[in-house]
Amino acid sequence: VVLLESARRRKLPAEREALIYLTGFAVLMALIILISIQDIQRLLTGG
Repeated sequence: VVLLESARRRKLPAEREALIYLTGFAVLMALIILISIQDIQRLLTGG
């Protein structure tokens, strides 16, 4: 976000900034869930 603001030389609107943070959070949560599912499958199948 800071890089984007410095490249544009003005502050992002609060709604746009919140959307960027929310998207990043959603991607991180999806990765955590995906990795957890894979780990649980490995535990159950003994792989």
